[in-house]
Amino acid sequence: MDERSPADNSGQDTGEQPEVPGTVLLASEQIQATDNCAQKKEECENKKSYWKSFQNAGADRHIELLLGVLIASFACFQLIASCNNSRSSTTQMQNLQTAADRIDDAAESFSKSSADVSRSMGDAVAKLQTQAEKMDAARMSSEKNSTQALQATIDNFHLDQRAWIGAKGPIDIEFSVAPNPISARLSMTNYGKTPAKHVIAINFLHTADAPIDPVEYMKSPVETGGEKSWNVIFPTQSFELHPSTGSTEELGVEKTRSGKKILYLFVVINYDDVFGKQHVTRMCARYNATVKAFSTCPGTYDYAN
Repeated sequence: MDERSPADNSGQDTGEQPEVPGTVLLASEQIQATDNCAQKKEECENKKSYWKSFQNAGADRHIELLLGVLIASFACFQLIASCNNSRSSTTQMQNLQTAADRIDDAAESFSKSSADVSRSMGDAVAKLQTQAEKMDAARMSSEKNSTQALQATIDNFHLDQRAWIGAKGPIDIEFSVAPNPISARLSMTNYGKTPAKHVIAINFLHTADAPIDPVEYMKSPVETGGEKSWNVIFPTQSFELHPSTGSTEELGVEKTRSGKKILYLFVVINYDDVFGKQHVTRMCARYNATVKAFSTCPGTYDYAN
């Protein structure tokens, strides 16, 4: 006895069988499976037909097919070889590019290194030049100092050994009767250790009404006489000079004797030493009527070198 739900019993009986969903799906799958089987069967039949036609074909057909296979194989081989060659060429080009880049980097590095070496060499050369200049300056300074020291030694030796001419003892004066000149007498001596050569002595007396500046007067003296000379004056050797005024009237003699006129004595001696150096001795003396003797003129005329 079939049990039905109240909902099923409520419907009216139409005489049609109800549709079952599982039954429809099964029928569809069976139809699709039948179609697939038929399709596969047709493909199998086609393959069998092609194979039978190939078997039934003549030898020419077989050779053509074999040649086609060989040509296709050769083409594949060529394609593979071309690809390999292309890849190899690409690799070689990349290697060449890499090598070129390395060479360029090496060249740049070498250029920088060369620049650094050049700069270092330039600095080293500059330092060496500076050091050489310093050494040369030191050498020149040393030579200069040595030369100066040697010259100082020589000069000191010459100074110690040279001739020196100067006055010796007091100056004597003589007032003669007019018109004879007023005259004096003095001695000069070589106080040095070597002879004096080419000795020339200029000496004279000069009278003036007022004091004079000996330096200014000797720039252009009135008197022109009183010169004496000697070839050689040896060490400790003395010689006399006799300066005078020239012809003088009686009144002039008396004024000079009394001191109303001023009487000056000038001596200039030029000579050479044995070392070839020139020297001069000059002196000025003024007569003092009170003490009846000569004394050194004021000022800076007296000199000896």
